[in-house]
Amino acid sequence: MKLFEAAGVAFLVLNTRAEHEHLIEVLQAYGRPVVCAFEATGNYHRPIAWRLAEAKVLWAGPVDTAG
Repeated sequence: MKLFEAAGVAFLVLNTRAEHEHLIEVLQAYGRPVVCAFEATGNYHRPIAWRLAEAKVLWAGPVDTAG
């Protein structure tokens, strides 16, 4: 599970297609460009990265936060 924060409101995004769709809807509701970044967590980012790319949401990652 990932914690996602939008406009000061935090909620969980599970790694499922339904949750990915909900996240994309939230991001697209901003009506302006949004960039998503991922922490390096093995291959767990691949499904959401694919869905974001399909939805034309910009993303960067995975990001290695280990330093």
